[in-house]
Amino acid sequence: MSLIASLVLLAVAVLSLPAKAWNIPGHMLSAAITYQILLQENPPIIGKVKAVLEKHPWYANQWQARLQDVPVAERDLVLFMQAARWADDIRTQDRAQNRPSWHRKENWRLSQKVEQGLSGCWTYRSHSA
Repeated sequence: MSLIASLVLLAVAVLSLPAKAWNIPGHMLSAAITYQILLQENPPIIGKVKAVLEKHPWYANQWQARLQDVPVAERDLVLFMQAARWADDIRTQDRAQNRPSWHRKENWRLSQKVEQGLSGCWTYRSHSA
């Protein structure tokens, strides 16, 4: 194999390693995009999601204080962004509550709860139970 072919193969192997795209900035960006889409296509859902997030345990002791520093017109957007990074924050700030296997599995349940009237959103159960 030629030197160039070997370098290309090495570059492809190194560049194809898993990327850490879903980190705090990635989650916050996804939330901002979601918020903007909802704002254009279905604004009433924003209020429903906000009501769910205000029941989250971190709302009173984390997010609400952060929102005080944000202009009123941007608070809902920032709340979406703060909530989106929760799974990342909990890994380092509240390890006792960290449930790595729930990171993606609970997303569908939360959306169902929003549609069903928001009750019990933050009561987690294992899917194997």
